[in-house]
Amino acid sequence: MASHLVVLLLSIHGVLASEGPVVDLGYAVYQGSLQEGSSVLYNFSNIRFGEPPIGDLRFAKPIVPKGRNVTVDKGEVGRICPQAMAAWEVYTLFTGPDFLSGKISTLTEEQRYALKEPSDLKIPIDPRETEDCLFLDVITPVETFENSAKRLAPVIFWLSGGGYTTGEKGWFDPAGLIKASYPSSPEGLVFVSANYRLGALGWLAGSKLDPGNDVNRPGTDDVLLMRSSETMVANAALYDQRLALEWIQENIHQFGGDPTRVTIMGESAGGLSFWSMEASFNTDWNLTGASIYHHLTAFGGKDERTLFQRAIPQSTGWVHIADDKLENDVVDKFLALAKVSDLEAARKLSTEDVQKANRLLISNSAWGTSTAGPFVDGLYVPENPDKLFAEGRHIQNVDLLIGFNEDEGLIFTSPESSDDAGYRKFLESTYSNASPETLDHIEKTLYPPVFDGSHGYTNQTDRASITKAESEFTCKYGYLQAAYGSRAKSYRFNVYPGLHGSEMHYTFYNGPDRNPEADEAIAVGFQELLTSFAVTGNATSLAAPQGVPVYGDERRMLYIGNEGFGIATDETVPERCKFWQSGIYL
Repeated sequence: MASHLVVLLLSIHGVLASEGPVVDLGYAVYQGSLQEGSSVLYNFSNIRFGEPPIGDLRFAKPIVPKGRNVTVDKGEVGRICPQAMAAWEVYTLFTGPDFLSGKISTLTEEQRYALKEPSDLKIPIDPRETEDCLFLDVITPVETFENSAKRLAPVIFWLSGGGYTTGEKGWFDPAGLIKASYPSSPEGLVFVSANYRLGALGWLAGSKLDPGNDVNRPGTDDVLLMRSSETMVANAALYDQRLALEWIQENIHQFGGDPTRVTIMGESAGGLSFWSMEASFNTDWNLTGASIYHHLTAFGGKDERTLFQRAIPQSTGWVHIADDKLENDVVDKFLALAKVSDLEAARKLSTEDVQKANRLLISNSAWGTSTAGPFVDGLYVPENPDKLFAEGRHIQNVDLLIGFNEDEGLIFTSPESSDDAGYRKFLESTYSNASPETLDHIEKTLYPPVFDGSHGYTNQTDRASITKAESEFTCKYGYLQAAYGSRAKSYRFNVYPGLHGSEMHYTFYNGPDRNPEADEAIAVGFQELLTSFAVTGNATSLAAPQGVPVYGDERRMLYIGNEGFGIATDETVPERCKFWQSGIYL
């Protein structure tokens, strides 16, 4: 990550004031620290929830910690999973502000060349980066932890975004969010955030992952088939996240949390945008909401264990990769960059070599993509999840609060898509498995070059942006609403700039000194909506006493804009969303 981000991430939780209580988890003993903020909180940092995923556990399903360590761990050693960044993200430093101001950005020949070949972006490596990164943080109110009546508080399990290639558990300070929960919960809430493996270390898939293991091939009969921990597994990072959820079920009561009231929450899966260096705002290009999408359809809905009761997917999106050849192509590229012949040999590489190969792989990602991410694997992700929701093959007994931003697609839009030829190139690189006839249908019928506003756009950039937004993000409003009916409600966030990730300053608002760019009344009202939903299943606040409306046939949702809270309708085009849900382009 860039040096200014390293400093930010190292200091994100503020100053720890004094030592706190000790919790014995059986396999290890942890001591929390008293953190003074908008409320009095205990912070238990860097709790191990999985064995180091190295050696034979590299590319494998994570396993619970072994043995017992009686030395009190104060969580002072920070660890994050190895990070990587695509070259196009760096170029959004100037393309982003240009887009917002209505200018047409262009790339230099040197920049175009850099996007075609893997390259070392010379981004400083955070000293906390290590493959031994399966750690989580627990932040709990002091009164809840120490209350004699042992009244347990609801739990939010937060998955930080990062496009599946960057991100870590400590990016955001939940003090303001916890403070906002008290009108709904006298005990407040307990906040848990966890690391998970990134890039090639967490998101490989395909038959080449382990040719002798049928569990990685679509069509496996027993979707709950157990495997040895050493067997390579597709989408290992989803299992990291699941292991953290299982840890919550086993241990969160010791921190004052109620394992029967868990809300999983995440924003799309991004790092802090480089746009922040030029613009007056920061934004994430997160995709962890997409991880939630896959946990809701885990094993095609045949997951019998209840690990969460509610979900708040913010900007949930998925870059659709459901083809074994494409999955194997990613593996082959990684192996070539690692200079080994197979993944078994890659397991024997030094951590420096495997991390370098991962950085090179991700650097060469097509514009708006990250190469890594959830793949259809025939098991945890048995098929296209859009299709699974349409067929009712998803976890049923969950309440949802679904949120998107007004302009989800813009930061993923290449400046090269500013004319018809560029738009076609954008389609070919984004939906690389689609036939020419399918691409023609997208280009000429669904999103034709008509710029009078009748199709929702008035220029080429917006045409590409809306295509990206509907195909990967906003159409999921309707998919999830149809799947969950009255148990799901939705909101659209359009406080300036209304881009993908821009609501993070409001989700984790901590007062005007920490977040001067945010409107305090809107931020506190938004936090109350989120936390009241986590506590009760009903999203309400003083700023929006009407709550979030029922979606229904009128496709209504809560609207959050610069003027405050109101009611709006879903603006996605049903015909286009039906096409994307069909998976014809896969």
